[in-house]
Amino acid sequence: MRTRNIKFCAYLRMFKVFPIEVKKLGHGKAEYVYDISQADWDKLKQNFDKSEFIEYGNCLDAVKDLAY
Repeated sequence: MRTRNIKFCAYLRMFKVFPIEVKKLGHGKAEYVYDISQADWDKLKQNFDKSEFIEYGNCLDAVKDLAY
């Protein structure tokens, strides 16, 4: 499975799910590749979407926006 969503990658890391490959796409951009089944991936994405962690990520973006 592949994603560029860094917040979702951080969420996965909290559950000890780590990428098997990281493809750098440019400055500060990457695609993360995981060895995980589609069913497990879908379940993790659904749980991420319902989690408080996504709100934390949104707050982090808001704080970074203040610097611009």
